Amino acid sequence: MKLAPTLLAILALGAMGSLPAKAQDVSEPPTEADAPDSLALVKGFALAHITEPGGQTHWVYVPAGQPGFVRMLPFYRHEEDIRRAGQPWTISVDKVQKMRLYGVHYEHMVVQGKRKHLLAARVASGPVELFNYTEVTQVMPTSLVGAVVAGAILASTGGEGIAERRWYLRRGGELVQVQRGNFAAQMSEYFKDDPETVAAVTQQQVHYPDMLALVQAYNQRRLASRP
Repeated sequence: MKLAPTLLAILALGAMGSLPAKAQDVSEPPTEADAPDSLALVKGFALAHITEPGGQTHWVYVPAGQPGFVRMLPFYRHEEDIRRAGQPWTISVDKVQKMRLYGVHYEHMVVQGKRKHLLAARVASGPVELFNYTEVTQVMPTSLVGAVVAGAILASTGGEGIAERRWYLRRGGELVQVQRGNFAAQMSEYFKDDPETVAAVTQQQVHYPDMLALVQAYNQRRLASRP
């Protein structure tokens, strides 16, 4: 595998073809219309928009259907590189601040100033955001429709092949990791502004694998109560 310190260094090598080193507009999240190349799935890879910690942005092809990325992110610069079946480049996920892959937002998890060395998918938005990284023991199916959130779906349903789930909550810009061993106490304190959520947690109606349903229900109640 080839390894370079930054995406910019890699993308500067050789002819760039149709892939720009910087996106045209980074003030708003990219849409499919902004993509410089086809959005079709190519041998399990799809076009992604990546932002580095320094603000540099790039379009590259990364594996689709992944429930997050830990340590290293494999990628290709061009669609033709994938079709030639050469080895992908790799980059440390510490060099990636966030990534948008076919409508799904991934973000580098930094808890209390400490990097977790993984990109987790945002599976719920609202007053509380929920991020998920799921490590699986088998190859995930890759289809363009819904594949990028397959890990989150398996995590919420207890699907076969799951080895480890990691949940992260963010409210008011502060990211916290959900503690499996202290789930009831931590979630009762975190959601203490909502008696229904506290009751569901303390009465063991919801558990660690149920985080997606828990956060969605909480967000719906918070939004409904706003004037």
